[in-house]
Amino acid sequence: MKDLKDFSPEFQEAAQYYKDQNTPGDQTVLVEFLRETQELFGCIPNDAKACIADIMQVNPALIDTIIKLYPSLCSQKYKEEIIVCSGSTCSSRNSAAILKKLEKKLGIRQGEVTKDGQYLLRTQKCFKQCPKGPNMKIGEQMYHHVTEELIDKLF
Repeated sequence: MKDLKDFSPEFQEAAQYYKDQNTPGDQTVLVEFLRETQELFGCIPNDAKACIADIMQVNPALIDTIIKLYPSLCSQKYKEEIIVCSGSTCSSRNSAAILKKLEKKLGIRQGEVTKDGQYLLRTQKCFKQCPKGPNMKIGEQMYHHVTEELIDKLF
């Protein structure tokens, strides 16, 4: 594990704050610490995860689980987010096949970042645009009536 003094002064300050809180295992505080770490680094790096686990007195595997449960948390930097709707209407219109096609094209699974750091692929329950489904968002661009052919054109 990287020594705390090897981190930036901002992370050292945050780590000391959470250490002083003396709330071992408190998941609410842990999530706050993870969010603050992500603000500092743009993601939650592995060496910071180990430090956080030590300070919060939790198993490092719990941190990875929490990162997977919170779509806003990420352990790798990425440039754009690809979100496929997994709501019931889009699912009935084959959004699962769209997700599978993206996973194959990008070489990652849902919740992962491409090796080049370009894309994070994830799902979201609903974009509230059900009549236009299946829906997908890449960065700020929304796509409607998404097909596997569109995925081939985009990637």
